[in-house]
Amino acid sequence: MENIKKVLQDLNGVVLKENNGKINQVQARQLKTVLQVGLMKDFQDLGFEVGFIQKGFIVRIPNDDQGSLVIQLDAVIKSLDFDFDTEIEKEKARKQEIADRKKNKKAKK
Repeated sequence: MENIKKVLQDLNGVVLKENNGKINQVQARQLKTVLQVGLMKDFQDLGFEVGFIQKGFIVRIPNDDQGSLVIQLDAVIKSLDFDFDTEIEKEKARKQEIADRKKNKKAKK
């Protein structure tokens, strides 16, 4: 994963234009493309077939049963005020709530 590693390291020095708490749209699209190309190159280096599609890119993964599986990957650039830690905690709480509901249903049976 050397290509994406370099892309991510290079982001540290990028100066971003801001517009209402969001990265400039042209710059965000360019960033998305650079990220996706880095990931695509890494998948290619691993021997997988890849290609761009309208929303992101696809990777063909060999599969003994089905011949192959196709996986779509699409980078999303979040707004500059996106709270990483809060979103992670919200997701943990959501998963815990689902697990608790399942546990309560089993207990009622």
